[in-house]
Amino acid sequence: MKYPIRDEADRRWRNAPVREPDHGKAWQLLGWLALMLIACSPVAFYLFQQMEYIETMYRTEALRNERARLVEAERLLRVETASLEALPRVEREADRLGLVPASPEQIIVVVPSGPVDDSLVAGVTPADR
Repeated sequence: MKYPIRDEADRRWRNAPVREPDHGKAWQLLGWLALMLIACSPVAFYLFQQMEYIETMYRTEALRNERARLVEAERLLRVETASLEALPRVEREADRLGLVPASPEQIIVVVPSGPVDDSLVAGVTPADR
């Protein structure tokens, strides 16, 4: 006995093709993907190395600029220190503050009673020992 086909949707449902998974094609696709991954990995490694190299060059340049800035700041500080330690300036500041030279009665000389440790004496560096 034949069953009557009621409508177009029912016909499509009954005539839907049945597809079974093709495991051979899946493995072939997986093989191609693995081959492409292996073929592209040297290029990816090269690009990674290039990016690291460029980043290192930028860091090196930034450190060079920082060093140049610090060297210039040190030079300016040395010039300022030298100008502040100049004897004519110190004498002007002493006069401005009203300082006068010490009288002989105000000077006390301290004589060590035993051996003196060089590290306690002002102006002695480890190279002088």
